[in-house]
Amino acid sequence: MDQLRRGFEHSLEFDRLENIRQIYAMEADAQAIATLYAWSERAAKPELWDAAGSIAHYEDIRTAFGDTLASTADLGLAGRAAFTAWYASDWRRESYYLSACSQYLDRLDAAHALQRYDPLPDGYFDDLCLLPDGTNYGCHLTPEIRGTWAIAD
Repeated sequence: MDQLRRGFEHSLEFDRLENIRQIYAMEADAQAIATLYAWSERAAKPELWDAAGSIAHYEDIRTAFGDTLASTADLGLAGRAAFTAWYASDWRRESYYLSACSQYLDRLDAAHALQRYDPLPDGYFDDLCLLPDGTNYGCHLTPEIRGTWAIAD
């Protein structure tokens, strides 16, 4: 919800592949922040941290976050590791790709609109990935968010 409050909304103003790139980034960020919250509550509610490591197709994100935090003690680096781990799963990329394409085409149909081919604006992702204290953890600097390698068309 924080992403939407800050203006990261899906739009038909941009190319379909840009829409998918946006969805990937938003989902990777949401998973990174959810993992951070599970970690931060692990003393009071260990079941949250345990659950983060037992959800099929997402356990690698908890591992990336936990391993990076253990070796660096840096929440920003751990968040970025969790973010980039999201992209490492062929299953996640394919599942979200199919869902995002379907949603995009459904929205075009409902709006009786033609597809646009505009890219997202330069710097669009600069402020997407914020830790709860407002610190930017730098996902906009990753090759995953900048590239289209994760999109199989």
